[in-house]
Amino acid sequence: MSPSPTDEARPRDEASVRRWARYYTSRGRAVVPLRPKSKKLLERDLPTGIFTNREIEQYFDRSTNIGLRLGGLTDVDLDAPEAVLLAPSFLPRTGMRHGRRGNPVSHWWYSADPAPQTESFRDVDGTMLVEIRSTDHHTMVPPSEHPNGELLRWYADDDPASRGCLYRAPGIPTMSPSTLKYRPAPRSSVPSPDQ
Repeated sequence: MSPSPTDEARPRDEASVRRWARYYTSRGRAVVPLRPKSKKLLERDLPTGIFTNREIEQYFDRSTNIGLRLGGLTDVDLDAPEAVLLAPSFLPRTGMRHGRRGNPVSHWWYSADPAPQTESFRDVDGTMLVEIRSTDHHTMVPPSEHPNGELLRWYADDDPASRGCLYRAPGIPTMSPSTLKYRPAPRSSVPSPDQ
């Protein structure tokens, strides 16, 4: 049984993971518990859909990280610093963005129905530049602790922009090659002086 949405107030950044889980579910978001300091699911065969308060109490504790299940939500994950810098010129504005100190504003969120396909864009050396993350995935969200120890935080915690706007802007396929222009050449592609 799904909880009915309530007017749960936005928690402070340092609030408990349980409080954040209640806040996300009050906004109709499907939360997933993640292992401490990890992006991986806490366990297999978790309930799907919107968690009840009882499930939130059962699965979330002080050390648990939290994620949002994707599908109706799409996360554009900007892994390369160059992609983060170029995003405002290529991606439509959205009211939902998060990141961490070492990679601020690196997740831009959109609502989508139907959801776009998950897709990755990489540099020639395999370094991830940008990912469109969608159905059958989840994304770690604030107040989780990144595996490197940094805390995630919201830079804009409002409604995500609609998916349609992703296709009216220059977008990710255009942004990825532009990102490459600003990245240093991969070591393996730079000829040595002896060659």
